[in-house]
Formats: sequence, structure tokens, C-alpha cells
Amino acid sequence: MWARHRNPWSSVTRMVLGCALLPALWHHAWSAILLLVLALMTNPFWFPPKPESDHFLARAITGQMLWLRKASRLEMALVASYGSAILLAVAWAFWTHQLVLGLIVSIMFAVYKAAYLWFMASLPGQTLLEP
Repeated sequence: MWARHRNPWSSVTRMVLGCALLPALWHHAWSAILLLVLALMTNPFWFPPKPESDHFLARAITGQMLWLRKASRLEMALVASYGSAILLAVAWAFWTHQLVLGLIVSIMFAVYKAAYLWFMASLPGQTLLEP
């Protein structure tokens, strides 16, 4: 599964799907929300495995796999909690039609995700990982 998840097209389409979720939340379009959540959950299966790639997003996913092997439960819980809290704040802001708050929190999430990806992509030892 990691080899499919590591495909850069999988990462890019997850970002696009996440952005498409915002208007669905704004308009309370349940069918679109459910379809997009299902698409986000099945996304890695849409693309062929890509075990070897020097693409930034592939390195970030590989780094994430490496980090998950070494991180403590507390570290994993803190990272997951922070990301989840921001995502819930974005969803709530768009659901309740608070556009300015939604945009601010969306920018906060984008900065968090960019920093997370940069950190994961910069982890050493990625060439030693098996797919």
C-alpha cells in the first residue's frame, strides 16, 4: 500500500479532493461530502505503485513511513491531534458559513501540511527503506 501511497499523483489528487470538500461543506451537500470522503479513503488504490521516485511528495511519504516506524505513541498522537484539530476547525468554519475564519484556518492547515511534508521529505535514510 505504501508504494501506491508514495505515487506523486496520489498525493496531488488527495490535495485537490481536500480542496473540493470545502464547497461541499459550505453547501451542506451530503452526497458530495460522502463521495469525496470515500474518494479520499480509496485514493491510493487509484494509482500504480511507484517504489522509486525522487519526487518531493514521494520522499515525504517515504519519510512519513520511516518516521512512523521510529516515533513514540505520544509523538504520533500529538501530530495526529494537531492536524485533526485544524481539519475539524476548517470543516466547522465552512459548515457554519464563516468564510473569513475558514480561509484563515485553511491557510493555517496549508502551512502546517507544507511544514509536515518538508520535514518528512528531509528525513535521512530514505534510500534504505523497502517498499
